[in-house]
Parts: sequence; structure tokens; C-alpha cells
Amino acid sequence: MKSYDPKNWYWYVGGDQARVYSSAAGDYVPAADAAFTAWRSDGTQPTSIDTEANLGAVLSPYYPDVPRPASVGVLAGYQQDQADNVFQHKLVKLLFVLLNRIQVLEGKQPLTVAQARAYVRGVM
Repeated sequence: MKSYDPKNWYWYVGGDQARVYSSAAGDYVPAADAAFTAWRSDGTQPTSIDTEANLGAVLSPYYPDVPRPASVGVLAGYQQDQADNVFQHKLVKLLFVLLNRIQVLEGKQPLTVAQARAYVRGVM
């Protein structure tokens, strides 16, 4: 059995065992894929995960060693995790406060935290 390696690992997502997500490929592959079959030939089994978004969050910290996901659902979780990590830094919090002061001075509504996170996610 292999040691966990996020750069070359497979997941069953949401109980679907007809295909697996390959971190090396950055997308789903069929369960009959030759690389997957060879990978599990020593008895190693894919990890089961409940949602694509949660898989994206698992993969996010390993960028750039793990390719950006091609699947829309996995990519959404990946981008959300990256945006959340960026938004937690103090400099971003300071910029958020300053941006909202500018918004008010310009007669505009300040951004909510959710709107700012959505913006950051959009640029990821």
C-alpha cells in the first residue's frame, strides 16, 4: 500500500465508483483507466470524499504541485479554499477596511465580507 501523496492520488467522490478523481490528471478518469489500475495494483484504495467542493479544498494547499482542477465542482471548492486563505491574512483585512472607507466616501455601499470573498474567489 502506498503512502498518501496528494500529487498522485485518487478519490471516489460522492460514492460514485464508476470514475475516480486523479490529482495527477487534475480531472476524473474512468475506473478502468490504465494508470488508475496500475496505481491500485498493490492494494492501495482511493479515498472516499463526500463532495467535489470538499475535494477541491483538500487539493488547494498543494498548488502548484497538483494541477488546477478541470471539473467545475472541484474547481469551485479549490478556488473557495484559496480565497478563504487569502482573505484570512491581516493585510487583506486592512485593505478590506480601507476599500470600504473609499466606498463610503464615494457614496457607495460598503462591501460585505461575503461580497469581498466572492471577489477574491473570482480572481483566483
